[in-house]
Amino acid sequence: MKKIFVLVLACFLVVWTGHSISAQDAHKQKDGKKNGVNEKEMRKKAQADLEQRFPGVKDQPVTWDHSKSGANTAYFLVGDKEYMAEYDRNGTWSKTYEKKEWNGNVPATVRDGYNKKFKDREVKSYWELSESKDKGQNGYLFYYNDEGNNVRNFEMDREGNLTSEDQYNYPH
Repeated sequence: MKKIFVLVLACFLVVWTGHSISAQDAHKQKDGKKNGVNEKEMRKKAQADLEQRFPGVKDQPVTWDHSKSGANTAYFLVGDKEYMAEYDRNGTWSKTYEKKEWNGNVPATVRDGYNKKFKDREVKSYWELSESKDKGQNGYLFYYNDEGNNVRNFEMDREGNLTSEDQYNYPH
């Protein structure tokens, strides 16, 4: 009898805990906050900053993506150039990349750095850091397909050194 009572009590506690967690998640979704940040307000702040930095983007479609690093990334066109701008969880801008062609104009150090680690992988897209809040930061962002045909990415400095991997989702 005692074992049955303990089993029933344990089941009750599991169900009650699950219900409590669900209620907390529902409350978070109801007020629009995720990790203490109101995503709607963050996106509004980031959009306003984006339009100030790139006045031509106001009448252009902007695709927003929540990256693996926790940042929010905007993909957009200005004229015939493609850009991506990164904003932190609070909607504060951190950097902007411009899409470039992977061709003979790529600096030799960058091409050599890529070929050192990813020689057998085709470049899907290649982006140059055009502006950053960290004035000393420079480099590139690459997207490529791995052996399982999954889109992967990495950042590289101007000297051809890998600096980070898989921080971003593939642009839409």
